[in-house]
Amino acid sequence: MRLFSRLFYGFTFFIFFLCIPTSPVQGQWIYTYGTNTGESVASLKQTADGGYILAGSKASGLDMDSHSDAWLLKLDQNGSIVWQKSYGGTGNYSAAFAEQTEDGSYVVVGSYNAGHDYDIWFLKLDAHGNVLLQKTYGGLSDDYAVSAKSTLDGGFLIAGNTYSFGAGNRDVWILKVDAGGNVEWEKTYGGSGFDSINAFEKISGGGYIAAGGTYSFGTVNQDVWILKLNGNGEVTWSRTIGDVSYDYANSVQQTIDGGFIVAGFTGTNSSAWIIKLDANGTVEWQKRYSEDGRYYAASIRQTQDRGYIVSGTFDPWYGGLSSPWILKLDELGNIEWMKKYGGKSRDDLLSILQEQDGRYVAAGTALSFGAGSQDALVLKLNENGSVTPCPFGDAFNTTAVVTAVEIKNAPVDPGTSSATTQNTTALASLTNAKQGKVCPFTDDILLKVKPTNKRGGEGTIESWEGFLSCPDTCQAWYVQDFPVTLNAIPGGASTFLGWKPKSLNCPGTYPCSVTMDKRKSVKAIFDGPRRLKIVISCKNKGQGNVMVLPAMDTCPDSCEHEFRIGSEVSLTANPKTDSVFLGWKGRDCKNEPTNRCTFIMEKNVKVKAIFEGASQ
Repeated sequence: MRLFSRLFYGFTFFIFFLCIPTSPVQGQWIYTYGTNTGESVASLKQTADGGYILAGSKASGLDMDSHSDAWLLKLDQNGSIVWQKSYGGTGNYSAAFAEQTEDGSYVVVGSYNAGHDYDIWFLKLDAHGNVLLQKTYGGLSDDYAVSAKSTLDGGFLIAGNTYSFGAGNRDVWILKVDAGGNVEWEKTYGGSGFDSINAFEKISGGGYIAAGGTYSFGTVNQDVWILKLNGNGEVTWSRTIGDVSYDYANSVQQTIDGGFIVAGFTGTNSSAWIIKLDANGTVEWQKRYSEDGRYYAASIRQTQDRGYIVSGTFDPWYGGLSSPWILKLDELGNIEWMKKYGGKSRDDLLSILQEQDGRYVAAGTALSFGAGSQDALVLKLNENGSVTPCPFGDAFNTTAVVTAVEIKNAPVDPGTSSATTQNTTALASLTNAKQGKVCPFTDDILLKVKPTNKRGGEGTIESWEGFLSCPDTCQAWYVQDFPVTLNAIPGGASTFLGWKPKSLNCPGTYPCSVTMDKRKSVKAIFDGPRRLKIVISCKNKGQGNVMVLPAMDTCPDSCEHEFRIGSEVSLTANPKTDSVFLGWKGRDCKNEPTNRCTFIMEKNVKVKAIFEGASQ
């Protein structure tokens, strides 16, 4: 949050934002999707009709006893909702991945918990989201799905992680199921420690590539772990990449040259980490990207120019608020551009893809915008990562550093497991998530915040979604019915007194929530500091000073200080050797018999401290 310091002269605000109303660029937009209960997105995939399928979860209610349901959202290429459904019942359900298959149906995997440990959950849906098949697979502990891929025989390979089976605390778990969801074979991969994958992709030649992290192999801490498997789940090769820091991979894709591109995180400078491997798992180059803060790379895809597009989260405060960011790299990992998106709360981007026309689509979750709780966030951007004329896509700098870490083979033999397969009865229900337009501004409604001067006040007005950050005159355009939350941040020793007009129903000094159903004007009133003047009066060669708290200053002579309205001020008169303190003068201290006077700064105050030389 940016604070703007000024000299002590007063102003309030007339908000004028640089984004003026223009015709939106066709096919670029930023939308939210959600209700007041909270939704999250884990996966984004493009569908055959040019639209998108999003998978995640939604809360069933606002109370503590509410559970989560899996949630699927089908969008067309313009971001309009085609259909939306939740899947659940008793217990907790979530969808980690959804993808359209060649016959137009969908395969979905996630997790299911009915009061005990989590199991992998597998669903087959028709083109309209109706359930065709659903089963769970698990053991006596928690098991989670990451992805699923269709096989040539009509079945599926389900990839995830298991605490129930394997050689150690947590292992990778791959299950081959037929078209009816019946297990044909299952294998675990790992050592004696905690091992897991976060990404699983089909590659040329009928094999698969998996990426995650391992404690069992590699160096001291968790390392990036890459596994290449053939169609039968046998290990072709296994590599670890890392040093003494905490490292893991979130995304992997086969590249045009037959190699692989990997994106994740390294604890070295809390950086996003991109690794390019050849077809045999040998590192061709690796670079980390960071500046001032913590950078996470969640998704990576090769672009049409043989470069790469990366999405993730940037946390400049090492905890607290976070911003989505997108990084465009050339073929060798050099930065072409980097932009951040989002508002004043926690937002992220977990998935990204490039369309045939060169535009990008990214999806994640947002607290800064939407229906009042966490919502799904989808961005459709031009080839430069922008939506004209939205105030998003701010360019910012990061540094690419070539890394040199240890690469190791990780000999792992697949283990056996014996999953318990059960039918489930999750119900598909229509949901009522609303599409919220963040931009472009096609239905322009103007919000103004007008100036009000009061005794040298100063401060800044910021909007929660990030459109406004104004220490001076500004304005902003919003779409119809967009919810705007304004925060007033007093600067220096100023005090925020409140909002006007009263018709806004914004009481006190709390943030002001405004629904942009028409043009509106808002006043934020900042009052300047109160001035304290201290006069030192000495008789008969008396000497002394006055300690001023909370200013932490000692006045040997007359002095002045400024304090925010309502501040508690304490003055202590300290006579020097051979002097005595006679007393105070001034309305706020005249009745104080001791050398310490305390009062509240509600107005300007003048106080005199009188010292006298001691009698000889």
